[in-house]
Amino acid sequence: MSRTRRLHGTWRSWRATRLTFLDCPGATLLSGGTMLFPAMIQAIDDAHETVRLETYIYCHDDAGRAISAALERAARRGVMVQVITDGVGTAALPLIAAWPAQGIRHRIFNPHWFGAMGVARDHRKLCVVDQRVAFVGGINIVDDWMNEGMRLDAPRWDFAVALRGPVVRDVTLAFDVQWHRVDPARQQGSLWQRLRAAMASQRDRRHLRRELRRERALLSASAQVSSPLPGAAEGTAEDSAQRMVNHGARVDDTSATHTDAHLAHGEGGRPTASTHAAQVAFVARDNLLNRRAIERAYLQAIRQARRQVVLATPYFTPGRRLRRALTQAAQRGVDVRLLIGRKEFRLLDWAVPALYGGFLKAGVRVAEYDQALLHGKVAVVDDVWATVGSSNLDALSLFLNHEANVVLMHDALAVTLREAIEKAFDASRQIDPGRFAARGWMTRLLNGTAYLAYRFMMRLLTAGRFE
Repeated sequence: MSRTRRLHGTWRSWRATRLTFLDCPGATLLSGGTMLFPAMIQAIDDAHETVRLETYIYCHDDAGRAISAALERAARRGVMVQVITDGVGTAALPLIAAWPAQGIRHRIFNPHWFGAMGVARDHRKLCVVDQRVAFVGGINIVDDWMNEGMRLDAPRWDFAVALRGPVVRDVTLAFDVQWHRVDPARQQGSLWQRLRAAMASQRDRRHLRRELRRERALLSASAQVSSPLPGAAEGTAEDSAQRMVNHGARVDDTSATHTDAHLAHGEGGRPTASTHAAQVAFVARDNLLNRRAIERAYLQAIRQARRQVVLATPYFTPGRRLRRALTQAAQRGVDVRLLIGRKEFRLLDWAVPALYGGFLKAGVRVAEYDQALLHGKVAVVDDVWATVGSSNLDALSLFLNHEANVVLMHDALAVTLREAIEKAFDASRQIDPGRFAARGWMTRLLNGTAYLAYRFMMRLLTAGRFE
């Protein structure tokens, strides 16, 4: 009996995390900007109607200039081009300042350290072209080999996924809601005025829910485009509102473009495309809806794991429930491997090892990626469940920032991603339980103090939600 068939019974429980899985024909795994950016540029060059781009970091480097040139070409053709960048993640660049004159509409999420969104940042990385193809992942608009103006010893380790089919509507609406939310008029004025604007945004979201309930006929039409998983329950209008289905969005998968050929063959590498439709759910985390959706998706998958959990993240300070789920999985015999990034933030380099003891004691294998910068936020469970996105497993991503992940249930992509994580894990510095237990008291004190300081700051920023 195939592993997929053996685990089919767990799929329904994984679907219980308020995620609605849809067919995603031709889902493609892209490794690094060297694979993502050419595919994204080709899609933008194929655009006829709209280009939506949302990113935390946009750099004025080779990658940023190439994407900007493609956006400008699209705008000159009459395509509506909209870009959202974060007020802290992206600097005031001459390249961006020139966009309005080129016909590119640009808005900034939370231009100040504290604004209408509090201290939250827009950490999403997504692009939607013509409501036909969407790119979602952890890759900012920055050269793989560069970090803060310095050349890296090896390219940044990161991933994105190209999506087609009905799920593109979900990505489109997430962008449109964010675009409305970051209207400059809502982010100006006194603190009281900004708080009123934030409350107005919540009322707008309730209005969207009401509109979505009136658009149930559209969901029936989309059901004809894709068939659900066997045994999948029919979603209610409220479920549809919860997953932010785009009302009135049209998905056109019938016309082949250069983009499709480009994703099939790739440049600078070989993207991994599934041979049949993947099942995929899109999750856009904010502080109004889906506040814990990404965390719940991880929790449910890890709790249902029977054989293996492989997980990679640059910043690893999960809450108590995620830590417990990982240790309990290892204790029941699941092969649990954590690949953790280093060398970017000194405080985290000191704080994160304070968590290793409990994991190692439970049988979790831990490795620190020290070749270059690990930036991918990916995980695979039992070669069936996989996630790729912008959300780190830390307090800021899980409890504060706006994030976007996709959850895929398709063996081909899951296996390919798992192999990539395992390859990086094997090439990294693995933490030996004996040596870790024998580390000196000064190191123990430094790790413990750093983690307590981090935890104190995060509890303040997240209003006590981080545990």
